Amino acid sequence: MKLNQKNWSCPKKTTARQETIINQYREHYGYSLPVDAQYWSMSGQCGTSDGSPMTGCELNQLISSDLITEKQFYGVEIQRDIFEVNQKAYPNANWYNDDFLNAMINADNFNPAIVNADLIQTPETGCLYISKCMDFLSQFSLNIMFIANFIIQMRHYDLKDGDYVIRSLNHQPLFQNAMNNGNWVFDNKFYKYNGTGSEKSKISMGTFIFKKYKQQEVKDCCSKGLDITH
Repeated sequence: MKLNQKNWSCPKKTTARQETIINQYREHYGYSLPVDAQYWSMSGQCGTSDGSPMTGCELNQLISSDLITEKQFYGVEIQRDIFEVNQKAYPNANWYNDDFLNAMINADNFNPAIVNADLIQTPETGCLYISKCMDFLSQFSLNIMFIANFIIQMRHYDLKDGDYVIRSLNHQPLFQNAMNNGNWVFDNKFYKYNGTGSEKSKISMGTFIFKKYKQQEVKDCCSKGLDITH
């Protein structure tokens, strides 16, 4: 993803964040993150080309909603030029020019409450990576909400439903291990929204939310008849 290639402030994107991150965290954990907790994200672009804060980007939206403070944001961006404008726009946030999982593994004082893995991959290529992330996070005795985004439709790629994605995840031994031993809960819902861009865009995204609790709870990682929320 190149600088200024994608509109990270698109109304479709901000609505999806409200529904799948802000509202979900408040329903299950609390109004705001604990003061010592961290929000980790594949951040994308949060600053303009001149290094000014980008209105409506993920970090701007989360701060405006009082979910987090700037210092609680841990943004990972693999593209160097995007990483640099993000640093300039939000100097009090924590930025990493690295692979997402690698940045988390090597972070000091790692204390995540929300981890947003906003992939631009289909289930066929993204499920292994999501499984690795969940397996890594399973070792921590923390309350964590993990958001996994996949491309579920695009040009020359037919629409996939939630059952398809969960079946693909269940083919991954690391995902099975995380669900069986990591105190994760999946509520059998997924959220579908149109990708950013024009109304003619053929891209659709699917969001899957996994909640980790300190104490063991009844969990169901793959059941029939997922509730589909548009």
